[in-house]
Amino acid sequence: MVRQRTIIQDVDGNRLFTRDEMKEIVKIASHAGVAAYNRKHADELEKKHDIAVENTVKLLEGYNAMKLHCSSAISRTEESLTPSSLQAVLLEVFDRKGFLQVEGILSSKRRTELIIEHIDTMLRVYEKQCIQKRKPYYECLVMAYINGLSHAEICEKKGMSERTIYNWINQGLDDMAVLLFGATVI
Repeated sequence: MVRQRTIIQDVDGNRLFTRDEMKEIVKIASHAGVAAYNRKHADELEKKHDIAVENTVKLLEGYNAMKLHCSSAISRTEESLTPSSLQAVLLEVFDRKGFLQVEGILSSKRRTELIIEHIDTMLRVYEKQCIQKRKPYYECLVMAYINGLSHAEICEKKGMSERTIYNWINQGLDDMAVLLFGATVI
């Protein structure tokens, strides 16, 4: 049986493509479309990951300040009252804006406590992971961001090159970003 080649023509009768040529065009276009979609999806995931790592850095850099905020901020309005300031506070309570400011402080403290609790939990999880795998990432991350040591100081303590310490800290940030923000950054 002879296979018939069908030629596709335009409305004026001009030859455009054979059926096989059309199949090949569709195949190439499909592969190009899938590749473009995959690149775009990969770029979006990379952006989400980068944002999560940046946010992880901010959380770890602000960790000690947030801890201080939690221990220093008032937790009840009674804690902030002294007999000498009672009259001024009573006047503020009747001022709707002043009352909201006190509520804002209390709300901020509760949110900060929740964030710190999450960070502490994920740090404990990460510490266990690193101990099990015998990786120094957790320890270097804590030295750099919680203890405030410079890369040079960490190099000295660990007896490693600055490049190695830099890589270990970056790996720690990547891992902590996943722990803190979940699968959306993988």
